[in-house]
Formats: sequence, structure tokens, C-alpha cells
Amino acid sequence: MSDLAAEKKHKAPWRENIEALASAIIVALTFKVFFLEVSQIPSGSMQPTLMGNPATDVKDRVLVDKLSYRSRDPKRWEVVVFQHPNMRSLTMVKRLIGMPSEQLRVLDGDLFVRPDSNSAWKILRKPELVQRSTWRKLARAPWGVPEGRVSLAADAALSYAPKGGILDRVLDGYAESLIQPIEAARTYDIKQKGMALYPNEGHANVADLRVEGEFALGSGASALRLEFREGERTYTFVLPGPAGAGEGARVEQRDASGATSVLATAPGKSLAAGAATQVVAQNLDDELVLRVDGAEWLRVDTDHQRDTRSHVRITSSGGASTVDGLALYRDVHYTSERSTTVEFDIPAGHYVMLGDNSPESADGREWQMVEFDVRGPGGVATLRGNLRSTEENPRYARDRDGKERIFLIDEFGDRMDFARADASQKPPYPSPYVPRELIKGRAFSIFWPLRPDLGVYRIGWIR
Repeated sequence: MSDLAAEKKHKAPWRENIEALASAIIVALTFKVFFLEVSQIPSGSMQPTLMGNPATDVKDRVLVDKLSYRSRDPKRWEVVVFQHPNMRSLTMVKRLIGMPSEQLRVLDGDLFVRPDSNSAWKILRKPELVQRSTWRKLARAPWGVPEGRVSLAADAALSYAPKGGILDRVLDGYAESLIQPIEAARTYDIKQKGMALYPNEGHANVADLRVEGEFALGSGASALRLEFREGERTYTFVLPGPAGAGEGARVEQRDASGATSVLATAPGKSLAAGAATQVVAQNLDDELVLRVDGAEWLRVDTDHQRDTRSHVRITSSGGASTVDGLALYRDVHYTSERSTTVEFDIPAGHYVMLGDNSPESADGREWQMVEFDVRGPGGVATLRGNLRSTEENPRYARDRDGKERIFLIDEFGDRMDFARADASQKPPYPSPYVPRELIKGRAFSIFWPLRPDLGVYRIGWIR
């Protein structure tokens, strides 16, 4: 009998099972470390791209590609998984916005970039696939967008938010079936805990808007008019109808004084009587775009407006019309009111990450480092960690002898405990940048959850 046969003959079954289990664990760990892993989204900071809502227990599970970044650097607009630079034990999922060695600005809900301080700021526009992920459909309440077929009487305007303006509500973009339980949780928190579920929402006006629907113009209609207000300025897409077919489509601008000018025209473009036509118009990132049945009719740049008060108004001039599938969307509004950093001078080898759900995202705009010089037997040691409000980090308490102590989770995730009398606290400072080495991978697919009871099927690619 050969030595190999003898070894197989005398090997106990339990040993074979242990070896098989150990091999499986090694393969699984190798796969997780180098290739692919699963991450769960715990919060709504990336809504609507990624969902994480405790009130409904809808928490996306995403697949993370850890291999691609071993052969290339991350790209702008990718959704990345990384270690928090101020607390490296914490894994984050955000969208990569700012690139190494450039300057980034958050202003009036928009993003601007430039290569250096000697260059002009340029507005940052998302690629089409990314933009599709970040549009938020405005629900029936409180915006009043109707369902089903809507009749447009001749010269009677259908308006949305004509007074207060459209605001950056957190629930915009959630499925209708999720809004009611989230609102119920909000009411409970206010009544029972004295706190709001989303305290930072609804403070900013949003002017980046999109309206779409299938319009059928009556024979007497001279034009379909889609109006977007932005501060004291109004942009109107004019689509000639059956009674005004010789004019050609155009986009008009009306300023605060009431003066009107034509920004762009599409000669020969008009809407026929009775035919259902898909119309999409948007005012987005200082650019106006009109598409009809998937074809682009108009595209024109506009001047940046600091005033973001907004409304949308739809009018069928000269005759009645109908619209099916009417929908109103808003873009991400990158808020700066809570931000520590609104202009970033990004070092080489570093990135800036922001959340798609800007009012409720604790991202690079807010990150600050808190630092202490602590005296001990071996001299003075400097300890630093991620500054969180409401005494979450650091925390201050008294020991049994009544002496004050400081509890700090440091930048590496270690829990530190020291006497307040031995520590000197420095002023907090912004720490908004993520080093390249802390980026673990790219979130590329949602594979769960499936909630038929809520009409939620969260499966698809992440853009």
C-alpha cells in the first residue's frame, strides 16, 4: 500500500470535515478581502439612490466591487465604500464628488469646480445615467401633483408651489407606500420624544426641476407653455400647437422688470392636434433642456441665479388639452447651511464624498476633527477623533469620585478615557478629505430587499 493510500485510510472523518470547513473559510475570506463583499445601508443619507429607513425596515443590501480599484483610481460620480477618515472603524457609503488637486464649491444647491484659484468656477453637471438616479419624484402630498389624466382648460394655468417654492423635503423620491409609515414614525418621535425625525429638511428652495407627461393638444390650442421660475427670473418653454404651428418651438426668459427675450428657437418644431406626445422639460444646473418623444428640441445655458425660489406652471394657450402621466421631479440640492466646509481645496491623493440626500447626510461638508493634548507619565500625547454633536463624541462624565473624565473614540476607532484635568482641548478643525488608501471599493448593485407588502423591489444597478 502506498503512503498516500495509507494516509487516506487512517484519516479520521472529523479531520476531513475540519479541513473542508477551513478551506471554505479561507476561500470566503480571500474572496471578501480581494474581490466582493456585501454592505447594508443603515440610513437614508444616499436616498433615493440607496435606501436605509429604520421606520419601514427597508435597508438596501449592495454588492461592493473591491477589485476594480486595484487596477484604477476611483472616478467622479461613482458610489464608493470607504473608511471614515476621522473614525476608521466606521464604513461609509457616499458618492464621490471632488477629485484630487482641484477646488470644489457648494453654492445655492449646486456644485462648482475649477483646477486652481486662477481659473473661473464651472458648474458641475452629472452624467445622464447618474442624473436619472438622483431625480426625486414629488409626491401628491404636499405638492398636489395629480394622478391619471388631467384636463387643461384653455388659458387656465396648472401651478405647483407658486408661493412658498419647492423645498428640499427628505421624503421626496420615496415610494408612495413608504411615505405613510415614515410620517407615522415622525409624528411618534415628535409627540413621544420631543424630536423631529428629519430636523434638517425643508429649509432650502430648490430650483432644479423637471416636468414630464404625455400631452394631447386640442385643435384650438395655439401653444403648450411650460414655465419654470427661478428667483426673479422665469423661463418658459413654448411648444406651438395646431393653431400656432408656423411659429416653431422656443424658450423665453422674463426678468424681474417683466422684459421678455428669446434664448433659443427650434424652427419647424410643433405639436400636432390630438396626438399623445411625450414632453420632458427641465431647468437643471444652469441649463434648460426640452425633449419631445425622446428627441432633443432645445438646450441652452443660463446665468447662475442666487435666488432659488421656484415654481412650475403649465398652460394650454388658446384651447383645451389633456395630459397623462404628469410628473414633477427635483434634483439633489446640496445644502451648505450646516456645513463646516463649502469650498474645498482638495490635496493630491484625496477625494470629497457627499450624500445624495443632502439635508440628512453627514458627509465631507460637516466632518470635523476634535483634538486633545493629554498629559501622562510618559509626557504629552495628542489624541484626536471625529467630532459629533450632542456629546456623542467626545463625551464628558464624572467618575465615582466626582472628577470629570473625557471619553473619546479616536480616529482609529479605539475608545480612550482620560481625566479632563489632564487634557487641553484644541479648537475643532475641518477634516473633509478621504485619502485614496481608505477607499475600499465601488457599490455597483442592489440585490435586496424585496417587500411585496410595501410594493418595494430594490434590485438593480447603482449609478
